[in-house]
Amino acid sequence: METKERLIAAIALFDAEVQDAADNIGLQSACSEWTIGELIRHVVHVQRELTLRLLAGQEPGRMQGMIDVNDYAAVQEWDAVRDELRAALESADADQITNRFTLPALDMTLHAWDVRGGLVHVGLTEPLEFDSRTLTWLEAFKKHAPEELIRKPAMFAAEVPAADDASPTARYMAWAGRPQPFASVE
Repeated sequence: METKERLIAAIALFDAEVQDAADNIGLQSACSEWTIGELIRHVVHVQRELTLRLLAGQEPGRMQGMIDVNDYAAVQEWDAVRDELRAALESADADQITNRFTLPALDMTLHAWDVRGGLVHVGLTEPLEFDSRTLTWLEAFKKHAPEELIRKPAMFAAEVPAADDASPTARYMAWAGRPQPFASVE
């Protein structure tokens, strides 16, 4: 899958999870430091400061942080950024979408799992399992990602153990520092 197609797929995946969680944004996400709403605000910030700026031919802005709205406005902010991303990608030349867009696609993909994790934790749904194309892409990233660059603040936490019977998605997310299992409460 080309980088442009991967970015489009990541937008669709994250959007589906945001829409499913829209009535539950106050729940804790699978990212221990953020609620679902805060996580959405973070992704909106990253997509504005990185993806949209790169698509406009500008240098990336500040990557850390989140937009300054309340969590309940985060879904509307995401909807606006999603539409801007889709429009910008529609008019972008394929050669304009380089490997500089890998991180924004990765960010949305992993955070889609984190959004779903908040719903899983309270028993509202089942864990998100990535499709085989997404897993192949994620494993390729993992294979080539320099540990010293990705295991720093604002990137990936330290790898955590995965259960022996963990799915390929759960194993990848454990590598990405997500505690396993992020299961529903009894």
